Amino acid sequence: MAFHQRCTVSHGNGILKKTSNNSTSRKDENVPCHATPATCGNGRFPFQTAAAAAAAAAAAAVARLPLSEAGSDSLLLNKSSGETARGQQQEHYRHNGICCRGHDEDEDEEESVAEGGSGQRNGSVVHGENKLTAHGKHAQRAEGDEDSGGSSEEERLRRMSAAVRTLLECVGEDPDREGLRATPMRMAKALLYCTKGYDQTVAGVVGGAVFEEDHSEMVVVKDINVFSMCEHHMVPFLGKVHIGYIPRSKVLGLSKLARIAEMYARRLQIQERLTKQIAQAINEAIQPLGVAVVIEATHMCMVMRGVEKPGSATITSSVTGAFKSNAATRSEFFSLIKSGNGGYGR
Repeated sequence: MAFHQRCTVSHGNGILKKTSNNSTSRKDENVPCHATPATCGNGRFPFQTAAAAAAAAAAAAVARLPLSEAGSDSLLLNKSSGETARGQQQEHYRHNGICCRGHDEDEDEEESVAEGGSGQRNGSVVHGENKLTAHGKHAQRAEGDEDSGGSSEEERLRRMSAAVRTLLECVGEDPDREGLRATPMRMAKALLYCTKGYDQTVAGVVGGAVFEEDHSEMVVVKDINVFSMCEHHMVPFLGKVHIGYIPRSKVLGLSKLARIAEMYARRLQIQERLTKQIAQAINEAIQPLGVAVVIEATHMCMVMRGVEKPGSATITSSVTGAFKSNAATRSEFFSLIKSGNGGYGR
């Protein structure tokens, strides 16, 4: 037995036999079974068992409830196609990968499952829309920064200073006291300065300081002071950079070696990546026979916090071309940066 949109009950071939008051069957008055129990005499079907009649009455009661009381917005009828509530429920199950349930299962349990499934589906859709919206806003903000020119830096400073104010409050300080009143803006400007390398490129830093020169011997510039910020804790690390290269047919202005090191140091960094980036940038600028870079630095993240080991130093190197393939060339570079008053090993 199946219950349909208007609590239709089918029996045999779908024909309902009416019964007169004296219980005599009138076979010539067969009518299609499209009426609800409320319109079939006294609301009961004579051929039904008591249990079936009770089930039909319960289904009719649910159908008459307002949608909010019926327990699920998935019970809405499809007005254009005239589909039944159960048909939409099954379609919902199929859409969400849930097996369609049989008609003879408990109605309340089925409605409960449908309600849960609908909630998950709606939640995922809303979440997806939010993600798309957020992505769109981010793209618009990026475009706005490019179009607005100088005002974008003012907006960045405003937002950064507001964040610093929050940090001060979180550590237990009063950002409105005299000594801290201007600190949020000062820190915002200092952080932009310490990360100004993000706004620079190798081509912009080198400019026209590349010169044709018939020189094929090693060029070394050592003890270049650098200050950077550890990307893990955003506390400083500082030290010296030693750079050597063997020209192929071009030489680079000496100050540009220091400027390349400065450009990459003025970003959130780790020392290993910083060393390699400097070597790659020099390769890009003049295509030499080889490049060697060594950095020795002290990291505040392991001096003023954590293991707290003052006096420790970290040494990293990156070599390419002749420095990598020729041990004698590599040894010459290391000996040059160790000599004199500076360099590591002093």
